[in-house]
Amino acid sequence: MPSENDIQLDRELMLTCLKEVAKEYHKQFKGGNIEIIIVGGASLAMNYNFRPGTTDIDAFIVAREDLKDIINKIGDKYNLPNGWLNQDFKYTDSYSPNIRQYSKYYASYSHCMEVRTIKDEYLIAMKLASYRPYKHDRSDIIGIIIENDRQGRSITFDKVDKAVRDLYGNWNKISVEAKLSLKSLLAAHSLETVYDEITKQEQISKNTLINFEEKYPGILSEDNVSDIVNCQTPKEDVLSVDDLIAKATEKVQQSNSRNVHTQSLSIDDFIL
Repeated sequence: MPSENDIQLDRELMLTCLKEVAKEYHKQFKGGNIEIIIVGGASLAMNYNFRPGTTDIDAFIVAREDLKDIINKIGDKYNLPNGWLNQDFKYTDSYSPNIRQYSKYYASYSHCMEVRTIKDEYLIAMKLASYRPYKHDRSDIIGIIIENDRQGRSITFDKVDKAVRDLYGNWNKISVEAKLSLKSLLAAHSLETVYDEITKQEQISKNTLINFEEKYPGILSEDNVSDIVNCQTPKEDVLSVDDLIAKATEKVQQSNSRNVHTQSLSIDDFIL
C-alpha cells in the first residue's frame, strides 16, 4: 500500500479537482465536451477502499488541446505538480485502444465532462499487462479480488481471461509469471493475509530502490529495475507469489491452532 508520503490525491481531492476542471472548461468553451477514462491507481482509489489515494491520475482524455492549461491552473490551485492528470499510460504496456469500450460510467460534471473508469477484471487485466512485482500491481490485484468477493461478485480466471482478450486480443503481452501468479491468487485462501504479506514485500522492494538510488544516482531505469531489486534485496526477502501465499497460509494455520488451544482450556486452567 502506498505510504502517506506517496499520496497526493485521495478520492475526495480527485473528484474536487475534476469538478473544477469541468467547471472552468464549461466556462471557457461552452458547448465543448470532455471524456476522461481513468485507469490505474486513481481508478483503484475511486472504486475501492483498499487504496487511499494515488500520486497522479492516469487517464485517456478526449478534449480540446488547451484543456492542459486548465488542468495546470487547477493543479496550481491545489498545489499539485504538473502532470497530476496525464495520459502517460498510453505509452505503456497496459494501454489498449479498446479501453473506452470496456470502461464504466462514473460521473458527469458541469454538463460537459463525463468521467469513466476501468475496474474489476478489466483493471486486473491492465495490471497483468504492466505487471511489476516491485510496485503495487500484485497487491492491487488482490485488493480488487477481495473487494469483489465482499460484494458477492467473485473474480474468476474466466472473467479475467475474457478481459485480457477484450483489451489485448490474446495473452501475448502478459508474462508467464503474471499469469501464474493470478492463478495462484485466485486459488488462495485467506487473501487478506496474503495481501498483508505482499504489501510488506512491496515496501521492502521500494526501500531497496530508494537506497540504491541514493548510492548510485541516475542508474535506475525501467530496463534494469527488476534486476536491481532482485540483486540488492536479501534473498530471504525475494519471494514469489506462491511463497507469499504459503507464508500467509502458515500464519493463518498457526493463528487458528492458537485459537483452538485457547478455546479448549477449562476454567480450572485459569485458577491458580
